[in-house]
Amino acid sequence: MRDRTAIKKFVDGLELESIVEQNGGQKVTIIESFAGPGTITSELISRKEVGRVIAMETSPKFTWALESLKEDPTLVDAEGKGPKDKLFFYHRDEGYHWWAYQELEQYGAFSQTKTWAEDPSRPAHQLAPVVFVSQLPNTVHGDQLYTQLIAAMGNGGWIFPYGRIKLAFVMPETLAKRATANAGSAWRARIGTLGGIYAWQRIIQSAQSLEPQTDCFWPENLRAQRRTLRNAASISNENMASGSSQLAMCTLTAVPKVRQVQAWRRLAGLQSQIPASVLEEEKAHLQQEAEQKAQLIRDERTKLANQEAEMEEQRKREAAVKVVGTREKAMEEKLRGFDAKIAQLKAEYKELRGEDITDEDIEVEYQKVKLLLARERRRQLGGSNRSERRARKKGVAVSSSLMDTAAEQGGTAVGETDSGADAVSADGSEGLSPSSDELASGTTLSQLRQGTGPSQTPSAGPTLGRRDFSTSARSRSSVDPATSSDAPSASSGAATANADADAPSEQETFSPKRRRASAPRKAGGRRSDSTSAPPAWAATLESLRKVHQDKLTYLRLIDGRRTRLTSHYENEAEARQLKHEEAIKAAAEVQASEVVEALCGIEVESLDYLLRGVYVLRSKSISTALARTFPGAESVLKRIGPDAEAVYEKQLELARQRAQASGDSNAQTLTPPPLPPKSLRIHPDTPVCDLTDEQWILLARTFERWPFRPAHLFDESKLSSAPRTKSTSKDSPNERGATWTKETMMAEVD
Repeated sequence: MRDRTAIKKFVDGLELESIVEQNGGQKVTIIESFAGPGTITSELISRKEVGRVIAMETSPKFTWALESLKEDPTLVDAEGKGPKDKLFFYHRDEGYHWWAYQELEQYGAFSQTKTWAEDPSRPAHQLAPVVFVSQLPNTVHGDQLYTQLIAAMGNGGWIFPYGRIKLAFVMPETLAKRATANAGSAWRARIGTLGGIYAWQRIIQSAQSLEPQTDCFWPENLRAQRRTLRNAASISNENMASGSSQLAMCTLTAVPKVRQVQAWRRLAGLQSQIPASVLEEEKAHLQQEAEQKAQLIRDERTKLANQEAEMEEQRKREAAVKVVGTREKAMEEKLRGFDAKIAQLKAEYKELRGEDITDEDIEVEYQKVKLLLARERRRQLGGSNRSERRARKKGVAVSSSLMDTAAEQGGTAVGETDSGADAVSADGSEGLSPSSDELASGTTLSQLRQGTGPSQTPSAGPTLGRRDFSTSARSRSSVDPATSSDAPSASSGAATANADADAPSEQETFSPKRRRASAPRKAGGRRSDSTSAPPAWAATLESLRKVHQDKLTYLRLIDGRRTRLTSHYENEAEARQLKHEEAIKAAAEVQASEVVEALCGIEVESLDYLLRGVYVLRSKSISTALARTFPGAESVLKRIGPDAEAVYEKQLELARQRAQASGDSNAQTLTPPPLPPKSLRIHPDTPVCDLTDEQWILLARTFERWPFRPAHLFDESKLSSAPRTKSTSKDSPNERGATWTKETMMAEVD
C-alpha cells in the first residue's frame, strides 16, 4: 500500500489501544509478513502502543528500504522511540513457512510476550499482545498462507501458543469474499467454512474505498503478475505469471473465537473461568449462526416442497391427460364419422351434378336451391301473390278476368284500392285488356304491354307504367264472384277459359317488386317466364349441409369443453399451490425453532471438537473421519445407523442373559431405548459433506453423551447431567420425545 490515508485507516482498524488496555499496559508486538518497502511498517513504528515490529521480507528490491528505516531520525512515536528501538528485521522468509517462526523465537523476537504455558493466569477471552499483519500476494500462495493461519486456530499451532492473536490482511477482494461467505452463498468454499468455525472476521476497508488502485498501491504500471512483489526463490514452486494485477483489494481482520482458545487451554491442561459477558457474546454469535442454519433449512425445505408440489401437479396433469386422451379418442372417432359421411355425400353430389363442392360453398349452393324450391312451391299453389295463394288453399276460385268485367261496365274504374293503385279503364283502344284470341295464341302480358305481340305492331298510344298495369290483390278480390258469374260476357268467358288452360307464369301475376326478387334472369338480362323444377341433386346437397352443420356444432362443443376443463385445472392448481405454501411456511417455522433450540443446547466445546475432527476429512466417510478423533466411533455409529434395531436387540439379549444368570427378576422387562427416526439414520459410509443439519445435531449429541471420549477435553461431570429431550421428527408418536442419556446409550462396545 502507498496511500498514507489508507494505511493510517488500516492501522486504526487494528484497535491497538484496546489490546494494550486488556493486557494491563503491555506494548503490542507486530509480526508483519510481506513487509515490502515498509510503508505499513513506518506507520506501525510511529504508534506508541507498538513495542516491537518484526518485518519479514526477502526481496532485495525492498530489503534496502527496510534497513534504511533504522537510520530515519524523523520516524519516532509520542514517547520518542524510533526504529532502532522497535524494528526487528528478518530476511530469511516472509512468514510462509513454520520454521521461520521457530527461528524468530530463537532470535528472541518474542521476548516481550509470554505463551499460555508461561502465563497460565491470562484469561482465555483476552486478546494476546501480538498482532499478525500481512500483505498477501495475488497468487495461490497468498490463499494458502491465509488458510494455514485460519486452520492453525483449530489446534493452537504456529503463532497461537502466545494466545488469542488478532490477524490483519491486505488481500484481494475475491479471497475476502470466499473467506467471509455464509452457507448457501455462491462464494462459499472450504476456507469460508473454516473461517466461520474458528474466527470472527470483519472487513476494515472495502474494495471501493481503495480505488483507484493506482493511488493506493504501488507500483502503478504492474503487469500480469502478483500485486506485492517479492523474491520468487523463497517458494520453489512459485509462479509469478499466475498472479493478477487487476483484482480489487481490501483489508480484513480475523480474531479466534473464545471457544477455540478454551479448547487450546484444555489441551494444555489449563482451566479458566470465562466472564459472563463473554459467554453472552459467544451465545449471541452462536444464536446468529443457528438462525443462518435455520434459514438455510427453511429455504431448502421450501425448495423441496415446491419440487414435490410440482411433481404432484405433474402427476395429476398426466392423469388428467389420460382421461382427456380417452375423450379425445372418442371425439376423433366421431369426427372421422362426420368426415366419412361428408365425403360420401360429396361424391354423390359430384356424380349427380358433375362438379365438386367445397365446404365453403355448401351453404351458398344450399341457399340457391332453397330459393328454387320456394319458387316451385309457389308455382304449385297456382297463385301469384299471398292473398290468392291463401284463397286457393281454402278452395275459393278467384276470377282472373277482372279487367274484362271492368270493360263491360263502360270504362268504369274498378275502384280505388287500399294500396293506392290507379284505376284502369276498359277502353279497347287503350290495349289494357288482352282479347281471347291473343291469349289463345300464346301472347304474354309483357308482349301486350310493349305492343309486340304476334298480331300487333308496336302501339303508338301512351305507354303504360308498371303501376298502371298491375292491380292489387285486394281490389281484384273485392269483386263479388257471384255477380261475375251471373252476367259473364263472351269475351271474358273465353279469356277465363284460355287463361285456365294456359296457366299463366308467375311473373305475370306477381306485383312488380316481388317479380324482380323472384324471377331469375336469362342470359340476355330478361327474366324467364317460367319457374324450373328443383334439380335432382338438391336432396343430396340438403343432406350434405345438415351433416356439415352437425360437424361444426360438435367442434364448438369440443372447444367449449376443453376451455372449461383447462380453466378447472388451472383454478385447482392455484388453490393447491396456495394451500401448499401456507403449510410449508408453518412447518418451516416450527422446524426452524427446533433447530435453533437444538444448536444452542449443545455444549460449545463438544460441537467444536466434533467439527474440528471431521472437517479435515470432509470428503471421506463419516466413520473414517471420526475414527481419528474418537476411539471406537464405528461402534457408536452402529447405534444411530440403519441397523440400530438389530444392534440394540443383540445388546439387550446379552443383558437379559446376564440378568438371568444373576437371578434378576426384571430380565424380561428390558426394552431398547427410543431410537432416532429412520430419516435421520447415518450410514457409516456416508460422506461428511452429505450430512444434513439434523444429522449433525444427532451426531454431536450422541458423541457428547458417550463416556469413552478423551477425558482431558471435557468435564466428566457433564456426562451425568440431566437428560436432554430431543425431538425433531414428526414420523410417529413413539419417536417424539426420545431421551438420550448415559443409561440409555450405555452398551457393550464391540
